[in-house]
Amino acid sequence: MAKDKLKADTYVIITENTTPTPIENWFFQEMISYSNRDIVKIGRGATAKDEKHLSIKINSGMADTYCITHSEETLQISVQNESVAKWMVYQFIEALSQEDHRFNSSDLPFATIQFLSHCKQFDFEYREPFLPTNLVAGNPVKLGTHSVDMDWGLWGHNLSKVVALDSSMAAWKNGERHPDQLCFSSPALFGEFSAYIIDTFGDGEEASYRFMIMPNDNDLVCMCDMCEKEGNSASHATPAVAAFIRKLAERFPNHKFFTSAYRTTRFPPANPIPSESGVFLSTIDLPQGVSLSDALPPVKNFVDQVAQWKNVSNHLYVWDYISNFDDYLTPLPILYSLQKRLIFFKRIGIKGVFLNGSGYDYSSFEDVKTYVAARLLQDIESDVDVLVTHFFKKFYGNAAPLLTNYYLQTEKDFTKTERTIDIYGGMKENVASYLDRNKFLSFYEDLEKTEDSPDRIKQLEIAMNFTRLQLAYIDPMRDFRLLKKKYLKPSSHLRIILSKLEEHRDFDNFIVYREEEGNLRNFVSFWREKIFEADVTNYLLNQPLSVKGMAAESGIEILTDGLPGFEEDYHQGWFISVSDISFEWTSTFSGNKRLHLRFLKQEKHGFDKPDKLSIEINGAAVPDHFEESINSGTIEISTSIKLRKGDKVKLSLIRKKGPKNKIALDEIRIN
Repeated sequence: MAKDKLKADTYVIITENTTPTPIENWFFQEMISYSNRDIVKIGRGATAKDEKHLSIKINSGMADTYCITHSEETLQISVQNESVAKWMVYQFIEALSQEDHRFNSSDLPFATIQFLSHCKQFDFEYREPFLPTNLVAGNPVKLGTHSVDMDWGLWGHNLSKVVALDSSMAAWKNGERHPDQLCFSSPALFGEFSAYIIDTFGDGEEASYRFMIMPNDNDLVCMCDMCEKEGNSASHATPAVAAFIRKLAERFPNHKFFTSAYRTTRFPPANPIPSESGVFLSTIDLPQGVSLSDALPPVKNFVDQVAQWKNVSNHLYVWDYISNFDDYLTPLPILYSLQKRLIFFKRIGIKGVFLNGSGYDYSSFEDVKTYVAARLLQDIESDVDVLVTHFFKKFYGNAAPLLTNYYLQTEKDFTKTERTIDIYGGMKENVASYLDRNKFLSFYEDLEKTEDSPDRIKQLEIAMNFTRLQLAYIDPMRDFRLLKKKYLKPSSHLRIILSKLEEHRDFDNFIVYREEEGNLRNFVSFWREKIFEADVTNYLLNQPLSVKGMAAESGIEILTDGLPGFEEDYHQGWFISVSDISFEWTSTFSGNKRLHLRFLKQEKHGFDKPDKLSIEINGAAVPDHFEESINSGTIEISTSIKLRKGDKVKLSLIRKKGPKNKIALDEIRIN
C-alpha cells in the first residue's frame, strides 16, 4: 500500500474501549451506509494486511479545530467537537470514494481537505451561508457550517413572539407603557423567557443553543427606573439589554446569548458581557461586492465600531450579504469579493460570519456559492476557482464546463471593474454594475442546448428565463416590434420564454424572485395581462421629454417606453422622484385625446399619488377635470386633453409633504 493512500481492502474503526464511543459508532454506521458491511469493521486489535485502521477522537481542549496523522496503516483524527467530527467523517468518505469506488458519495460535497498529516484551526468559529442548500436538513453537518434552524433557539427580533407578554414587560417612556417595545429589566420578562428556554431547549447540558436578544425593530427605549439605573438613555438600550444577557448567562451557563449592534443597541455597554456571549455587527453601511479598504470612511467607522465592541465581548460576528434582495434569479458574482472581505474580517478580529442570502428561497447558483462560502469560512486562503470547478464537475455533468466558464468569467470581469453591487437593485442596476448582456445571452442560449436535465440544471434554466425577460423589459426595442409608431408588440419568442419561466411551479422553493413580495406567478400574470394582452397604445411612445425638478432616481425615458410598471416591484418600470417635478414636451399630433397617469401606492416605501397635479398647454392652465381609479397597489388618474401639433405641454406633479414621500409614475400615456 503506497504511503498516505486512503484506499484499503478493509477499513477498521478502532476503539480503545469495549464499547465504541458514540462518534466511533457513528463513523462506522456512515461508512457502511456509503458502501457495504463487508469492507468496514469496528473493534480493537493490531493492523492486519491490507487493512486501514481509522480512529476519531473528540478533544474539546485542543487548540486546533482538527489534527490528522496519516501513515500507511493508520489514519488518526482528533477534533474539537462532535459537529467537526461528523463533518470530518463526510470529508473522509468523499475523499476515499475518489480512490475506492466501492463507496458511493454522490450526495456529498467534494472533499475540500487533503488527508495528509496536518493540523488546522478554522478561520471563523461561526460559519453560516443563509442559502437554501445550507438549510436542507443534514447539509450543515456535511458542509461544516451552522444554520439558524439547527444552532439557534431564538433568532432575530422575535423575543416578544415567544413569551406571553403582559403590561409589566412593555417599555416605559413619557409616563406610559409602550407595548411595541420591551422592558429588559422586567422580572416577568426574564421569568417567562427562562421558562420558554427550559420547556423548549432544556438547560443546555445535553445540547447547547444560541439565542438572539434584541429589542423590537423600532427606536423606542425603555426609560423605567430600573432601565435608567442600568444606564439606558433616550436612544441607547444596550445597558439594559446587556444586563438581561448577563442574567440569562448566569442562569443558563451552557447556552450562548447574543445581541446585535443595531439601532438602539448600536453602541456597546460600559461593562463586558459574559465570556460566551457575543454581538452581531451589520455591514449594511459598507460598500457591497468589493474588497474593503480602511481608507474609506464607512470602513473606518466600522473598524472603530468593532474596536469598541471588542472591549466588552470576545465573540464578534458580522452580518454580511451575498444576495441581491430585489433579484434572486439573475447571476450575481460574489465569491471573489467574499474572499477578500473575509480576509479583512479576520484581520480586524471578527470571530463569526452570517452571510445573509436568499434564505429558503431559490436563487441562481446558490448551491455553488454555499459550497465555496462554507470552505472559505473555514480557510480564507482556499482557491475559489478550484472549488467552483470541482463543484460543477461533480453535480452538473455535461453542463459543468459551460457553467464553470460562465460563472468564473463573470467573477473575473466584475473584479476588474472595481464597482460595487447594489444588494437592492433591479435589472438596470445589474447591467450598470456587472451583468454583460451579450455574454449572458450567449450563456443563456448554450444552457438551453444542454442535454442533462437534473433538477439543478432545470431550476437554473428556469431562472435564466427571468433574467432574459428582464433584459427585454429594460431595453424593449430589441425584443418588441414598433407598430405605427404608437404601440409595441412583443416578439413571439418572448411568449416562449414566459412559458418556460412558468415551470418554476414544479419546485417548492421556487416561488419568488425577490425578498419582499415578488411572487413569480404574479410576475408571469403581469407579463401576460399587461404586456402581451393589454392595449398599450401611446402617442408619446419614444418621444423625448424634458424634466425639471431636483432629483429623479431613474431615467426619464421610462415614461415613454411603452411598457407599464409592475405593481409589486418599484424597480420595474417606475420613474421615481423624491421631489416636486414637471415634464415638458412638444406635441407631434393633433386631436381630442385622453391622458393617463398611473402612480404606485406603497405606504411602506413612501409611494403615493401627487398631492396636486396640473397641466399647461402653451403656458395656459388646463381645467383639472381629473378622474381617478384605485386598483391594487396603484392609482390611475386620467383626463381629456385637446392638442394641436406643435403645442408645448407641461405636466407638473407636487409631492405630498413628508421626508419619506415619493412619487412613482410608470408612463405618461396619451391615446
